[in-house]
Amino acid sequence: MRRTDQVWLAGGLVLILALIAGGWFLFISPKFGEADDVDAEADTAQSQLIKLNKENAALDQEEKKKATYVAQLKVKQTALPTRYDMPAFVRQLQDTGTKWDVNITQLGVGSPVSSVSVPSAVELPITLTADGDAADLTKFLTALQSGSRAVLVKSVAITSDTTSTQASILISAFCVPPTGKTTVKDSCEAS
Repeated sequence: MRRTDQVWLAGGLVLILALIAGGWFLFISPKFGEADDVDAEADTAQSQLIKLNKENAALDQEEKKKATYVAQLKVKQTALPTRYDMPAFVRQLQDTGTKWDVNITQLGVGSPVSSVSVPSAVELPITLTADGDAADLTKFLTALQSGSRAVLVKSVAITSDTTSTQASILISAFCVPPTGKTTVKDSCEAS
């Protein structure tokens, strides 16, 4: 009987070890694998959170600059209006001339054309004749190009005599057509 008990004891031990090994491989080990996967996802989520927090901080910094950007946009919209508003533009030319002691004696406005240098803009060629001394005419031309409206001085022809200097100036004033205006003729009305 002793031998039979030993066989049963050994068989019981083998069965217990088989149940422990089977339980480990079927139930416990997969849970450790799932836990490792969850830990990896948590690490990925943590790194994404850090990245998103950095992006959020960068956006917060940009938000603080919003007022500056809006002011710059308004300046640019003033420089490139959707209408030429010729009366206001002529006043601006006259005021600039008065500021620099330059007298605008003639003004001619051409027809709008598509801009070659800025495809989304329309140019309005303007010729003007201005009288004043050479230094004041130079300041006047500089003021035209650096004023609040987008103006390009294309050519200047200077004539001078003993009493005055006269400049024949060709400029282009720019505008950006409003949405929906498809042809040069109906865009940036010269009003």
